[in-house]
Formats: sequence, structure tokens, C-alpha cells
Amino acid sequence: MPSAPATIRSQAGLGLPLAIAILLLLAAVAGGVTAWMGSAREGVAAEATSLRAEAAARSGLEWARHQIIGTGCPSGDVTLELGQGSDCIAVLEDGKCQEVSGEGSPVYVVEMVGQCPLWGDLKITRTLRMRMRDNE
Repeated sequence: MPSAPATIRSQAGLGLPLAIAILLLLAAVAGGVTAWMGSAREGVAAEATSLRAEAAARSGLEWARHQIIGTGCPSGDVTLELGQGSDCIAVLEDGKCQEVSGEGSPVYVVEMVGQCPLWGDLKITRTLRMRMRDNE
């Protein structure tokens, strides 16, 4: 039986273990980057939803301003569905629109909550407060 060439018999070294170690290291780095990108994407989604909730609260304040100029503070809880696929709402809770004394015309303080769904049962809310005179 012929013997193996000398180059095959004398090969011993770190080539294969080193290649495996490098591949494992690259796989770990790729996994870390993937996880980081997923959390960054969730952060961007939360920030965008937060801005939508603030816009919903601002829309609610504009609605309340219109109501106050016409008839004074709305009574009871009011929920405004903003529609157009946003699923956001603006909520004026009972007692969150108050007339406070002012010099001349009355001054109103209104607190509106904007609320938008993020994912699952998780919602983001933003609360804005406005002071206005009846003649503004």
C-alpha cells in the first residue's frame, strides 16, 4: 500500500480551528447588529407614535377652543376619534375644562389627552394644557 505524501502526513495546525472561530465571531457580531437594529426600529416607532399622540391632543385642544368660544366648557367626558386610519383619540375628561376668574372676560383652562396605540395593548399618551380667554 502506498504511503501518503509527506505534505499530508505532516500537516497539523490552526487553520481549521481558526476558521471556525472566525465564523463564530462573525455570527455573533451579525446577531448583535440584528438585535440592535430591531430595538432601534422599535424606538423609532415609539417616537413616531408619540408625535401622533401629541398631534391628537393638539387637535383636541383646537376642538375645545371652538366649543368654549361657542358655548363654554363641554360637560362630561368627551372622546374624539380622529379617524383616517390613525386609531388615535383625544380625550377631555370631566372636570378638565374649567373656567377660572379673569379680569374682564373669563379665562378657561383645558387639559386634553391624546392617545395612540403602539402595538398590542400598549398605548402612548400625551397630555397638553391650554389657557385661553373667551374672546381669543
